[in-house]
Amino acid sequence: MNNFENENIILVGDFNSVKCSKLDRMRSDNRRITKGKVIPQFFQTFLQDKNLIDTWRQKNPELKDFSHISARFKSKARLDMVWLSNKMLDGIGDVEMLPLSLSDHKAIEGELKVVMEKSGRKDWRMDNTILKSNKNKEIIRTLIKEYFIINDNNEVSKEILWEAFKTVIIGHLIALVARRNIKKVKEIQKIKQSIINKNDRLKKSKEKKTKKVKQLENALKILNKTLITQLDKEIESSKRFQKYKYFVEANKVGKNLASILNSLERKNNRILSLRTEEGICHDLKSIKTAVYNYYQKLYDKKMIAEKEMTDYLTLIKVPKINENLREKLNMLITMEELDGAINNSTLYESLCGSMNP
Repeated sequence: MNNFENENIILVGDFNSVKCSKLDRMRSDNRRITKGKVIPQFFQTFLQDKNLIDTWRQKNPELKDFSHISARFKSKARLDMVWLSNKMLDGIGDVEMLPLSLSDHKAIEGELKVVMEKSGRKDWRMDNTILKSNKNKEIIRTLIKEYFIINDNNEVSKEILWEAFKTVIIGHLIALVARRNIKKVKEIQKIKQSIINKNDRLKKSKEKKTKKVKQLENALKILNKTLITQLDKEIESSKRFQKYKYFVEANKVGKNLASILNSLERKNNRILSLRTEEGICHDLKSIKTAVYNYYQKLYDKKMIAEKEMTDYLTLIKVPKINENLREKLNMLITMEELDGAINNSTLYESLCGSMNP
């Protein structure tokens, strides 16, 4: 489980212990039990690190209900739980315990709406295999030459010219890779279809060891070898990408630290409860409604008295703008000012560092 860093986790089962003795355990005569077996500390730490939420308790923060009744110990407890990743809370509907039926444990029933995320690479990485083709090399050389002939006209600075070039050439490289991949898929499909057709012809052929049958068998061998070669190339390419993905995303030396930081980041991105004038909201729908009402009230259009505005502006002593400063502010922004702003920005420095000329 420690290898699951960013995946959605669903943890379900009889934990044979409770989360909170005060809320989740009681005697059969409804007297409170202050002592009892709770979830071990190491497992609580694991739940916190992975940012897992007890869904039933999240939906029923103060309710006392129990999934197991022990006649032997004359007690009842909430031993059965469903834990979900924090980021899956948006898809949780109603969560409730069903009556006892086939077992001495109650079943937990809930609704979960799952939104499938589109798979794909998070960051663009150049596919070096595209440069193995002399034709592609010539296309790229021509594109680079045309770009600088058209755009290097001294109307823009070298920095802007270079930054724009990176975007243009990346777009062309992505298009070349996409066209090549489509072509490879079509080739593999064509080979597979040829193999199917020749196998059908071979089955229908009643002759044994004739010249025609031998030709079909030889053709099938060649097609199978070609298909294996193409698939081997795809597997090799996939292996290279997986190595790159592991190198970039794997937390090798700092795995524990990265896990803690990821957990803190996910935890800070979710509001689990909110105190309002009406009380404390625990479910996501109530929290959204409370936030919406707050900002609607905050930005409600009101008529503010002109005297109050004047008094406020006088109090904060807003500096007056003279005519010379007004004219300067209204002037068009020059290329020198734009270059200076770009050169002084941290975004420009980070972009230059990603792809140096």
